[in-house]
Amino acid sequence: RGELRAIATNKPFGRLFSVFLLQNIAIGASATAFIYYLLTVMRTDLVLAGQLFSVSAIAATVFTPAWIYVGRRLGKTRTYSLSLLLSALAALPALFLPSSLYWMLFGILFLAGAIDASNQLMPNSMVPDTVEVDELQTGQRREGAIFGAWAFCRKLGMATGAFLVSLGLNFVGYIPGEVAAGEQSATAIIGIRIIYAVVPFVLWVTALFLLRKYDLNEERFEAIKQEIEQNAQSAKASN
Repeated sequence: RGELRAIATNKPFGRLFSVFLLQNIAIGASATAFIYYLLTVMRTDLVLAGQLFSVSAIAATVFTPAWIYVGRRLGKTRTYSLSLLLSALAALPALFLPSSLYWMLFGILFLAGAIDASNQLMPNSMVPDTVEVDELQTGQRREGAIFGAWAFCRKLGMATGAFLVSLGLNFVGYIPGEVAAGEQSATAIIGIRIIYAVVPFVLWVTALFLLRKYDLNEERFEAIKQEIEQNAQSAKASN
């Protein structure tokens, strides 16, 4: 209970947790809806899905060093805000892309993968900063509790995103097993476009606005470290 209370009173971590949760709900929803979008809306086959996921993964790997450079120049919070905004914008083309131009998904997924490199790198590099806040408040280091909650956040977000897609598919009248576009209603096809594109867009934008309240920048982090060091030196002197 003490560790949970400490986490709950760690405001920077709580705000970062909320942002990361929405991010992973968006990713979970997008990843789950992608197959339905590909088969039903774009009228392609599953072979293309593997190729597209590979393109996205390669882009994330290639662009990670670039995001490290940007993070050092702009700061982690600003870089994270930028990539959240870009992720939101990158979700929208799927809403209008005609099935005849399915090949453009390679460019869209490449871009999404490149942006996702920052969305994974920045928040994970910001979590250790919140450990210092907890130590300043409680006098203890609770890396285990904080990183445990962080891992739970990722799993909760991905599972929630998948669950929301299942509810959405049922709501728009998707018929399970009938993957051909001609065997689905127009409402179902439009609904899948909205689930795949608009739902993540809204989640990304909401996460971006929540991140605006995150005030643990590099300057404040350095000040917290100095205060912790001063407290430790004072404790040694008194002993």
